[in-house]
Amino acid sequence: MHVWPTDGWSTAAPLAVGMDPEPLNRLIAEARAGHFRDLHSLLVVKNGRLIVEEYLPGGTVDQLHTLQSVSKSVTSTLVGVAVQQGHIQGTDTPLLSYFPQYGTESVSLQNLDDRKRAISLEDVLRMRLGLEWEEIRVPYDSNENDLYQLNHLDGDWYRFVLDKPMAETPGERFVYNSGGTILLAGVLDRATGMRTDEFARRHLFEPLGMDAPYWTVVNGVTHTGGGLSMTARDLAKFGYLHLRDGVWEGTRLLPEGWVRRATTGPTQAMAPGAMPIGFGYLWWLIPGHADQESATAEAAAYVAWGNMGQYVFVAPRYDLLFVVTGGAENFADETRPFDLFYEYVIPAADPEIAFVVPEVDVPSAQTAEAPADAPTPTTPTFERAFGGPNADRGIAVTATRDGGFVTTGTTRSFGNGGEDVYLVRTDADGVESFSATVGGADNDCGWSVHELEDGGLVVAGFTESFGAGKTDAYLIRMDASGDTLWTRTYGGPEDDFVWDCLPVDDGFILAGQTASSGEGDADFYLLKTDRQGDVQWERT
Repeated sequence: MHVWPTDGWSTAAPLAVGMDPEPLNRLIAEARAGHFRDLHSLLVVKNGRLIVEEYLPGGTVDQLHTLQSVSKSVTSTLVGVAVQQGHIQGTDTPLLSYFPQYGTESVSLQNLDDRKRAISLEDVLRMRLGLEWEEIRVPYDSNENDLYQLNHLDGDWYRFVLDKPMAETPGERFVYNSGGTILLAGVLDRATGMRTDEFARRHLFEPLGMDAPYWTVVNGVTHTGGGLSMTARDLAKFGYLHLRDGVWEGTRLLPEGWVRRATTGPTQAMAPGAMPIGFGYLWWLIPGHADQESATAEAAAYVAWGNMGQYVFVAPRYDLLFVVTGGAENFADETRPFDLFYEYVIPAADPEIAFVVPEVDVPSAQTAEAPADAPTPTTPTFERAFGGPNADRGIAVTATRDGGFVTTGTTRSFGNGGEDVYLVRTDADGVESFSATVGGADNDCGWSVHELEDGGLVVAGFTESFGAGKTDAYLIRMDASGDTLWTRTYGGPEDDFVWDCLPVDDGFILAGQTASSGEGDADFYLLKTDRQGDVQWERT
């Protein structure tokens, strides 16, 4: 029988609900030590019981915390509630049928054509409207940003969005568009006969026993793009409704099958880092573990994600919720909860899923001469751990010519800042030869390492401590002893990363992603440098 938190969350120890307490204890200890910058709260719910509830500077149990774009996921849920109650017949309904006020000659929409008439609620929920819309690729405080213009508009918000020209046929391509979500406030207003914030209060917030969430209303328009605030505990209730397939205390609030449709779909969207990610009904779809290849068909976990680090992770496989609120000031800090989810929460739910240093195949005379049907050994020849009292992780490993290994990643135990680039070199038995750190006052990470012909090393990754933007691509040249010879940064004013580096005869080829240049939200980034790290060419 399910536990219902309408009147408040029941608590339990992790072991009582089958969770491994060790990863969760490390998560709490490191959060309290300030290792995860600008986190305000961390909550974990398992089997309907609250097993972690931690408030950090900036967060309290009764705080109505801004949810930013988590408001969008709540809005899609309200559309489901309206469908369940018969106010909306289905998601194939044309969007413009809810805006008859623009159907007269005196107030007709601009750029109206058959493609615009064909936009459905399904297209809005999946952000495939086909409208021209510039939001992600330019700063949110720029007048070139359509959402910035909308937020500062004294006039008709709905018409501002609907007047936009069509860029393509609706349903063809995902384009992040907060304006489309704001249109859903107009849809809900007209369909239900009450303003969206009031409909939410009566038919979602009160049934779930929420403590008076607050929704910003501007000129009569409920800001469904990002104006909702609620407590972290109530945010967990919102996630729990979806874990229970839209049913609350025996009453179905969402149509049967709605949660599945809302959290599946073919839409491939932008990714934080290199993670495969998809998009449902204003929910982000992610793999259940780090090496899953796709998240678009049926997500093993789905996420409501808001600017500055607001999250609800829902993992049905484990009957698990992970709620985060924060005040991050850059993309790296904003997306760190993805790391926390995979490195601490999922391993606590399923100890068999964890980050593993990739196996390295080192050719030898024995392996070369082994018969094709020879069994593959499964027992490791050695296991080693490196690091200090805080969070340290290996990300990339390569074999060296002397038969040893060199690994790079990040450390919070050593170095100068939050996270520093960490490099460990070992002999063939995994015994440490030396270690080194590189970085500044903020977060810096190594993602790729290679040995060069002189025995020296080159490490590629990203840095928040140096460079021109929020996050810059980072290249480090070391000698054979791990001493830094030089460092270089690459990128513009936004977030730029390097995920791999290939040494060539006359320099290095770097591959990653950039939000500072190119045509998309985050574009493929390829650059060539000489052997001193000076750029010879860049491509996006």
